[in-house]
Amino acid sequence: MARRLFVVGGNGFLGSSVCRQAVSKGWEVTSISTSGRPFKTPRGHTPAWVSKSAIRSNAIGPLFGSLFEALTLSNSNPLKGNDSHGSSSYQLLNHDSALLVLEAYRAALSSEAASSLSPPIPRTFVYISAEDIFRPLVPRGYIDTKRAAERDIASVCTSDTPPFVRGLSIRPGLMYHPYFRPLTTPIATLLSLSSSVQRYITSSTGGMIPVPSSILRSISSVFSHSSFHGGELTPPSPLQSIANALEIPPLHVDQVAKAILLAITDTSDLNDEGRSPRHVLGVKEMVDLLARDAAEETGARGAGTTTIS
Repeated sequence: MARRLFVVGGNGFLGSSVCRQAVSKGWEVTSISTSGRPFKTPRGHTPAWVSKSAIRSNAIGPLFGSLFEALTLSNSNPLKGNDSHGSSSYQLLNHDSALLVLEAYRAALSSEAASSLSPPIPRTFVYISAEDIFRPLVPRGYIDTKRAAERDIASVCTSDTPPFVRGLSIRPGLMYHPYFRPLTTPIATLLSLSSSVQRYITSSTGGMIPVPSSILRSISSVFSHSSFHGGELTPPSPLQSIANALEIPPLHVDQVAKAILLAITDTSDLNDEGRSPRHVLGVKEMVDLLARDAAEETGARGAGTTTIS
């Protein structure tokens, strides 16, 4: 039986890559968006894989009415931090809409379980969050509401109230693509170089030689230690975010999409009830998943190779 995937925002930058890769694996993919239009390339082409992904608009029904209201709150980029909406727009876009989708998903699973005689299959809910690398270009409220959504999704998914859903929050850093977003490629190259150089210096010297990211963290701690409380979700100083940007390597958007699918199919962390202690996957965890998958593929190819001498 083919896996089924439901993607909210499947015609976007990351969502379209997730849909394409899931379709290539033979998954049944359904995507919804505010426009209901299929994904198109920058030149207006519709790739062949789109025809294999069911596209839905707000005809999904009143259950998702508030979700689409959130998604269409503003015609401008939500990352601009428009003062006319302020933090409330981030709360609606990043937090409230995600919790709404999760509750709708759980309600659908409850209905399905009530009409089925088979034991419930563990299901996964994936929330696309973000690494804290974009401040001060992106307001702190954007990251704060992402972190609040992660926390509340984990709370719902670890509750004792059925149906049980495995909740995963994915934190990509800078995602690039040379064709769909060409301006991201040179930035990604520089940040990747920064990450590699700092990692090499730190590992080869045992941290004895300070690197730019560690210097920024030290400066940040001096100015913000008195104002940062343990209950806060994001360190107040944007210097911490800049330090993260210098350390966390960018990933090609297709790598992030592949890591998401690997995280969905990786059930090694599930207990007998289908519950998982793992709730957040950052770039490091995604890179580990991709490396393990590559090693398994290499091993599988090697196992099928016969050498004749």
